Amino acid sequence: MKIILLGPPGSGKGLFAQFLQDDFGIKKIATGDILRKEIRNKSKIGKKAEKYVSKGIYVPDKIVLSMIKNKIRRIKNFTLDGFPRTVKQAKFLDKVIKVDKVIHITTNDKNVIKRIANRLQCGKCNRIYNLITIKPRRKGICDICKGKLYIRSDDKIVKTRLNVYKREIKPLIIYYKKKDVLEKVNGNRHFNLVYNDIRKLIK
Repeated sequence: MKIILLGPPGSGKGLFAQFLQDDFGIKKIATGDILRKEIRNKSKIGKKAEKYVSKGIYVPDKIVLSMIKNKIRRIKNFTLDGFPRTVKQAKFLDKVIKVDKVIHITTNDKNVIKRIANRLQCGKCNRIYNLITIKPRRKGICDICKGKLYIRSDDKIVKTRLNVYKREIKPLIIYYKKKDVLEKVNGNRHFNLVYNDIRKLIK
């Protein structure tokens, strides 16, 4: 099954993709994680991407598309988190794979800002935590790989990221509605309730 999770930063996309991987073996593919790894490694792609990520704006298609194509071509079941972000990217994706389900997680700005202010990520395995909903057992340490948890640099410019998201998401929602693969989930509720709805949709 090939699933896309759409939603603003802080809506829980990465966390839900992570749990789908744990529960069903559906591989999580997060463009943000891939780009951040390239930035940390100071690779050629990382150096190009960093100037966009640091400002809270989307990385150009030229960089992202080739990276995604190489990542998904040999994987049968996966959840895409953070891609596509534009109709152009969605059309590119349609040429590579057939998308089975697009799940749009809706949430308001107040919840987004609160969640992001409390979000931590493992620098080693990319697992996501939240000091309100999904706390690590040991402060600052990943439960799974014992890596150090950190606040992502792009989380510090959340309002900019929200404005970019709102501008880009409307045409993308219309695109997937027309293809009859779009499902909407209310993300303003407790994590467990939202995840239960997502589980029902993919079953």
